[in-house]
Amino acid sequence: MFRRALMIAAVAVAIGGSASAATVRYTAQLNGRSAGLDTGNKSIGTFNARFNTKTRKLDYTLTFENLKFPAEVVHIMREDTGRSIAHLGGNRPVSPISGSIKLTEDDAKALQSGALSVDIHTLSMLPEIQGQIVRAGSKKVVPAPAANNGKADN
Repeated sequence: MFRRALMIAAVAVAIGGSASAATVRYTAQLNGRSAGLDTGNKSIGTFNARFNTKTRKLDYTLTFENLKFPAEVVHIMREDTGRSIAHLGGNRPVSPISGSIKLTEDDAKALQSGALSVDIHTLSMLPEIQGQIVRAGSKKVVPAPAANNGKADN
């Protein structure tokens, strides 16, 4: 009886451990310098996310403040292709923005390799602020060049 209880406990720990191992935290610090626009303004933002590697679901919260003009479009961009993979918060979004998206296999690989960024576009600057999405706690940050060179993407 004791042996069976021990076996059940071991299986429960194994299942619980593997479920939590499938969730990875990501973050991005947004500013004008990251967007290639060192304007000296105080526009900033923070993107925090949890990514489930099994379901490829990305749950996120984005906050931003001090934009020179109201946000027009907020999206996640693939820096390696210059393609927008998700629009966040609808038209003219306001902070905070929370939600979830399901990534394709290719977009999940791009997330894990540091090839995604969050861009906030305003009427005055496209984008006004941007930040590379990296694994939370990562000390290695690869600068994400603006693939669209400050031009609006379609």
